Amino acid sequence: MINIFDYYNYPIFVVIIDKHKSRKSCTYKWLYPLCIQYLQNSMHSFLDDQGFDYNGILVLDEINPKRSLTHSIEHLLYKFGNPLGKTYTKIIEAPFFVNSKCSAGIQFADVFATIIRRQENLSANMVSCGFTSSLFKRIRRKAYTTNKKIKGFNIKGYLKPFR
Repeated sequence: MINIFDYYNYPIFVVIIDKHKSRKSCTYKWLYPLCIQYLQNSMHSFLDDQGFDYNGILVLDEINPKRSLTHSIEHLLYKFGNPLGKTYTKIIEAPFFVNSKCSAGIQFADVFATIIRRQENLSANMVSCGFTSSLFKRIRRKAYTTNKKIKGFNIKGYLKPFR
């Protein structure tokens, strides 16, 4: 999978939230929409850095079918109602939620996220695993990075807002 991303020069966008460092209770009602906003920041920055008239749409794994409509509405309210959200002109429409049972392609994101999260957990516990570390380094190299700053954060493909 990583070789396919290398061949087509696809970037990887990742948002990692350390739930234990958050001051709020970590619920899907605010945490998931926040992750979508950070992901949108990074993807918009990537599209803007390309120097062409590129646009994109977020394709996300459907966590809970009943919540997908709510998350879409929350995203649209952010995109068209929040001053910062209005600046992300490169991202069109609401996120497209895909059920991973129906689309195997969305599993790329799940596998990459699992590798990154596993390496984060191992590093936090000062444990090493050669296999995970090797995959993590290859994925980390593909994570999109820009020098732009938005809302005080460096917008990168690999972002840890609560650390």
